[in-house]
Amino acid sequence: MQDNVENRTVIFFVDDEIKVLRGLESMLFDHDDRWEMRFFSLPKEALSELKEGGKYILVTDIQMPEMNGVELMKQVREKFPSIYCIALTGEAKKDNLEKTLALADLLLDKPCSEKVLVDALQEAETKVKTNSDLS
Repeated sequence: MQDNVENRTVIFFVDDEIKVLRGLESMLFDHDDRWEMRFFSLPKEALSELKEGGKYILVTDIQMPEMNGVELMKQVREKFPSIYCIALTGEAKKDNLEKTLALADLLLDKPCSEKVLVDALQEAETKVKTNSDLS
């Protein structure tokens, strides 16, 4: 039985490294029936695709040119405070780490295993659905 697409959680993955996005897409291929997954190399593109009232999870790299993950999460929080934000970081600079922790619901090391990521996404999905049911 196929889920109603409108009820599915949408996960936005944002990373300036295309090979990382392809790796995430490949890693999560078996889960595409559960979640709608979108992949962006430009944070501004991801921002422009977010719509009010959706069930979203944002998974973003922190270290990116033009707009880093901290700035992306800040703008997302201002426009869509209910979006669950997961920050992926390989080398967080100390000044960014404090800002990241203030904005992210969860911080994951980059790279992380499929199990760690899927577990984090399942937890996020539960919280997103709970929040949307309360609205």
